[in-house]
Amino acid sequence: MRFTSCIALVLLALTAFPQTIEESKSHNPRVLWEPPDWSVPQNVKANVQNEMLSSFRVSSYEIILERTSMEEAQ
Repeated sequence: MRFTSCIALVLLALTAFPQTIEESKSHNPRVLWEPPDWSVPQNVKANVQNEMLSSFRVSSYEIILERTSMEEAQ
């Protein structure tokens, strides 16, 4: 009885949430997915007043961002 109720629940869920493909007017109709159009302004400036992270320590070695070279960090 439990198995049949699980099957019925799965079938109900499959019919309740069908996937639909919305046709795009500007692209090929055979394309199933395309990235969204982002309308982000191009002249946005950062609003962070201070650096969030300027250095960190690995074991006993301190790495300072934009000062420590990759060769020194290796």
